[in-house]
Amino acid sequence: MQKERKPAALLWDLDGTIVDSEQYWVRAGHEIVSQYGVALSAEAKQGLIGKSLWESARVLREHGVTLPAADIVQGKANRVVELYQTAGVIWRPGARELLLAAREAGIPNVLVTMALRNVAEAVAAELPEGTFAAIFGGDDFPPGGGKPLPAPYLAGAAAVSADPGDCVVFEDSDTGLAAATSAGCVTIGVEHLLDLSGYQSHLVLDTLADVDIETVSTYFTKLRHLPPTRGGHSLSEV
Repeated sequence: MQKERKPAALLWDLDGTIVDSEQYWVRAGHEIVSQYGVALSAEAKQGLIGKSLWESARVLREHGVTLPAADIVQGKANRVVELYQTAGVIWRPGARELLLAAREAGIPNVLVTMALRNVAEAVAAELPEGTFAAIFGGDDFPPGGGKPLPAPYLAGAAAVSADPGDCVVFEDSDTGLAAATSAGCVTIGVEHLLDLSGYQSHLVLDTLADVDIETVSTYFTKLRHLPPTRGGHSLSEV
């Protein structure tokens, strides 16, 4: 029997994983496209989930928004920050509790999001100081250099001097799972708006509700030597 061990760090996606923010991003995007009389199809909207702000800006421009991509990106981010401050942060089940439990257990949390840093910092401000040991936003990487490439999660692990293979990543999107698995992390998908059964990961959960540090450590111990697989390994294996 393997001796149970804690992960060196927890690396977190933000939108859809820690916070239920889709309605805010949709609202921010709608306010931009409405100024140009543009309507996005349901397929186009679905395709934006988990994509970087730069990719989203490209889609909006393809549909007729004539603003420069940089203005679209910054405008959407600024509007979402305003909504956090006025309407409040909507936490995903179990995420806030697990973040605080990790901090209490001495396991560093690192936020790795493709939202801009000001958005990430607005959410971090709603948590106790020091909840995140490091924060990476989409503007910390060159356009095209974020998820699904491994660089963001490699940077997240390096920020706390951890080997990527000793880190657990929580993600809710296909691009995020691809980034985390290619970085060599133990990757846990947490389903929200996307069905993750067709993508590579170590484990897919319906929710983080009632997932504590001991549970994460059990998953980590049993999964760290297994390769990621489509749809993740079954809970019966862990």
